[in-house]
Amino acid sequence: MSEIKFACPHCAQHVACDSDYADMCIVCPGCGKPMVVPILSATDATHPDICLVAATPAPRQKFRSRVPMLDPWTEDEWEKHFSVVTGEQPRRTPLWASILLFIIAAPIVLLGILFLGCTVCG
Repeated sequence: MSEIKFACPHCAQHVACDSDYADMCIVCPGCGKPMVVPILSATDATHPDICLVAATPAPRQKFRSRVPMLDPWTEDEWEKHFSVVTGEQPRRTPLWASILLFIIAAPIVLLGILFLGCTVCG
């Protein structure tokens, strides 16, 4: 493999690396900034006294979503939308009714599960 010699575009540090790194982004050992290793052509190899300067890497573009950010609806807005679409009012169960239903239904369900596993009862 041939060796490429070039200078850092940031600090002018002389860098030598293998030609396999041509057109790759590397970090300067002198200043630590990124740079692109120049591609050495056949004419550049015949003039060893010419100092090549590496290019700085192209800045990366920030990712931008093409979908606009949606504004989330509140509970009241969902209920209004439901009423407009269906023509009905949404059912609202009070919290105390849900708790009462759980207190009544839980023992019945647990007893049913218990008796399903009972070998004496059936």
